[in-house]
Amino acid sequence: MNLEVEMKKSDSIRQGAHYWKRFKRQWPLHLFVGMGMLFLLIFAYTPMFGIIMAFKNYKIVDGIHGIFTSEWVGFKQLKHPDK
Repeated sequence: MNLEVEMKKSDSIRQGAHYWKRFKRQWPLHLFVGMGMLFLLIFAYTPMFGIIMAFKNYKIVDGIHGIFTSEWVGFKQLKHPDK
């Protein structure tokens, strides 16, 4: 029984070593994936703060903290061009 437990532990250690060896060998792939995720973060999620500010009573003197703490005003900030 004890021998089986030792065998399972040594197998999992070998698998972990194999994982890191493969990870190091594929570093260019991970670099490209990381750059794509960074691009997505910068150009897709960062502009969301501007969209949120359109529906809040945001004051520039509050700084970045004001984006999260100012009250929601809905469509009050948005004006129709005919009116």
